[in-house]
Amino acid sequence: MPDRAMTETGSPRPYGAPESRAPMPTHRRRRAIAAAAVALVGLVALFALTSDGRQKSPPTGAARLVPADALVYLHASSDGDRGAVQRMLGLARRFPSFPRVRDALLARLPNGGRPLIYSKDVAPWIGREVGLAVLNTGGWATESLVIVSVADRRLGERFVRRAATGTATNYRGTAVRTYGGGASALVGPYLVFGTRRAIQAAVDQLGGRTPSLAANPTFRRAMRGMPAGRFADGYASR
Repeated sequence: MPDRAMTETGSPRPYGAPESRAPMPTHRRRRAIAAAAVALVGLVALFALTSDGRQKSPPTGAARLVPADALVYLHASSDGDRGAVQRMLGLARRFPSFPRVRDALLARLPNGGRPLIYSKDVAPWIGREVGLAVLNTGGWATESLVIVSVADRRLGERFVRRAATGTATNYRGTAVRTYGGGASALVGPYLVFGTRRAIQAAVDQLGGRTPSLAANPTFRRAMRGMPAGRFADGYASR
């Protein structure tokens, strides 16, 4: 089975579910977080702004926050200056359902109890890349980690604080905040969503305490020679 696969499109799914009054079982909570992760990747791609269409390779630093033994890693460009992003957005706009999907995704983002307006609440802080990792937990259940680059840290921090539903805890100097069935944190120049354990792993990876996917020899070989004009790429371990 090949170690590398590349895709030009994704299938956005709703981000998160309304918080239940009763505690959510662990397996359901993990499935909800995984669905939220996929939705966020689609959201960033769908809302990427267009510009002059210059051809350049996408940034790939998000892989530094992913554990080296991740099962799957999907990475998308959200840099509106790139022609690949513009072509993807142009294709999405040809579908009549595009506005409905866009609004549904926004409505399901962690929002602190009020509707999100993309141009006001999301666009000002989003950076140039987004990643989704399915982590190796060693059991039948998996955990997901979403990584979104942040162009404006102050605005990204405000977004995280507004969405939080609990008191922040500290992990190696990083504030980890809970929302619904998951958690979020600013880790370096990235905003990450996932379980608390997944976020702690991201902190350790970026700090060099544990090996990251970016340093994995198999991943590095798989990414070597990828076309500069791609919108998205994906990696799956054996």
